[in-house]
Amino acid sequence: QESAELIKSLKETEFQRAQDLWQRKFGVVAQEQKERAKQYRFLASKGFSSDVVSRVVAGRSA
Repeated sequence: QESAELIKSLKETEFQRAQDLWQRKFGVVAQEQKERAKQYRFLASKGFSSDVVSRVVAGRSA
């Protein structure tokens, strides 16, 4: 049970770090596919998981 809580906490931390970085770099949810792809590639290149990157680029919260 502790490991499940730790994993959840780490995922929330990863999401927050990705969102903070995305906010500093882009700040607005992309309307065009080309811009979304650019934002996705940027965050993925920084080592964030695809799940987290997808949520951040789509503008969804944790």
